[in-house]
Amino acid sequence: MTKFAPIGIATIGLGACLTASLMMTACSQPAPAADPAKVIDEVKAAIHTQVDAYAAHDADKAASILSPDTIGMFHGEPNNVGAAAALTQIKGQMTDPGMKLAVSDEAVDVSKSGDLAVYRATYHFTYTDPATKQPATETGNWVAVFMRQPDGTMKMSRDMVLDTPALAPTSNEDNVSASGAKLLWRSGESKRSSAKPKPLAREKRRGAYLRT
Repeated sequence: MTKFAPIGIATIGLGACLTASLMMTACSQPAPAADPAKVIDEVKAAIHTQVDAYAAHDADKAASILSPDTIGMFHGEPNNVGAAAALTQIKGQMTDPGMKLAVSDEAVDVSKSGDLAVYRATYHFTYTDPATKQPATETGNWVAVFMRQPDGTMKMSRDMVLDTPALAPTSNEDNVSASGAKLLWRSGESKRSSAKPKPLAREKRRGAYLRT
């Protein structure tokens, strides 16, 4: 019968120390940095999923990029809290057959971990002016915060839409667009037109009654 040499206590102790040392080294290694380019592509893809959904009047698809606890912050309006509330607004806005959305000047800032990103762009939102029944376009700044979700996807957690004043017409100062009139009236600085825009007109605009 083959005899096995006894394993000494010192040998066992040395092995345990080496194992513990290796485990501590592995735990202390910093997590690899995320690839910013991949995160940027992921965020832009989400945004364009929503832009395409607006074109198709698909409210569910437009809301699919939102996190459950998303908060929408729009100029002159109460915060819109939660994906369900956002979906309700989107459905209401999509009753306008002339509605469409476009973006330009896109930029995305990504955290080192890749779990947080800030999207910035200029938006161009076309809608039917309820007063004139003609197409009107609102332009403004769109800032959206994306956060990594438990399932690994990036979802829109904060959504900020800030319309900017339209250029005043050169021929008639009183002929102010709905977008320009709303912004100045809301800030109490309207000097181009004394007439307040009709509430219905404001509700038809992107920054007023939907957005995400």
